[in-house]
Amino acid sequence: MRSSVKMPSAIQVISAIGKVTFFEIMRDRVLYNILLCSVLLLSAEWVASQLAAIHPERVVLDFGLSSISISGVAMGLLIGAGLLSRDMRNRTFHMAICRPITKTQFILGKFTGISCVLFLNWFILSFIYLILLSAFGLDGITYLIGADAQGISAYSTLFIAIGFCFMQSLLVASWSILISTFSTTSVSVVLVLGIYLVGSNISQLKLVAARLESPLGRQFLPVIATLLPNFEYFQLGTKVTYGLPLATAYVLQTIFYGGLMLCLTLMLAGILVRNREG
Repeated sequence: MRSSVKMPSAIQVISAIGKVTFFEIMRDRVLYNILLCSVLLLSAEWVASQLAAIHPERVVLDFGLSSISISGVAMGLLIGAGLLSRDMRNRTFHMAICRPITKTQFILGKFTGISCVLFLNWFILSFIYLILLSAFGLDGITYLIGADAQGISAYSTLFIAIGFCFMQSLLVASWSILISTFSTTSVSVVLVLGIYLVGSNISQLKLVAARLESPLGRQFLPVIATLLPNFEYFQLGTKVTYGLPLATAYVLQTIFYGGLMLCLTLMLAGILVRNREG
């Protein structure tokens, strides 16, 4: 006799795990500490702008965007690195996969929950940031409706840069989950932080490789630069500060690159966790 119980779909399973993960993270003090520090950084930009003798609005633009970026990276790093290890340590992982849940679905569900937290953090900080910009006379609505072509391009770059901060935090979180599948929390934090710092200086790494006298170094460093995520794509601070427009092809290429890296990283994390616990 066939059972009448209907098995949940993969989307339902991932959504359920993501919901549980979201509320689990929301109870964590780390989240609020990072958010508080980020709000303080955004508030400090007013003080910094008052100390700037020339172009205080550029200080506001650059300082605020950096605060959003740092907050997203820190949250994706610290939360992502410890979440999976904590589940395995508390045996929550083993209890979950005893049910009709695959290990890949569990990883995707965890990432979904972290993504929701990162989005909430990004939304709050971006909202505060735009309010501060309006207080300094950099009203986005005025630019989008009544400014000239150069003003619209400049402010479009700002909105794109804010969106890229969120995508960057997702990529850091995915790498944190990937590294945590075979490492401890503390080691994962150090490794992912190193990956982020190197990935934020890929162009400098290639420049160093071109100037090396060792043939092995000239071949090895470009390989590292290719394998590691290139976070320079998502960092538009200089373009925002000086109001430089972005090519549509560049924006689409960056979005595609970020999506592809996310898929590959999470796919590899699923493979590693299956091998580790299989």
